[in-house]
Amino acid sequence: MNNVLLYKGFKARIEFNAEEKLLSGRILEIDRMITFEGRSAKKVEAAFRRAVDEYVFTCQGSWCELNDMLEY
Repeated sequence: MNNVLLYKGFKARIEFNAEEKLLSGRILEIDRMITFEGRSAKKVEAAFRRAVDEYVFTCQGSWCELNDMLEY
């Protein structure tokens, strides 16, 4: 079983909470704590992609350091 997602050069580790029946994850290898969740594999992957897209969009502003951005 692979619990790592990849998108645009960003990685996320996914965990399953059996009690809440919820998949959650966070984007790895960046200075910010960005998390996401979903109730199915498709939903958690879509949430991860949205989180990456929002992060990349926000990093185009002034608050993001260049070393936060990964190649994609």
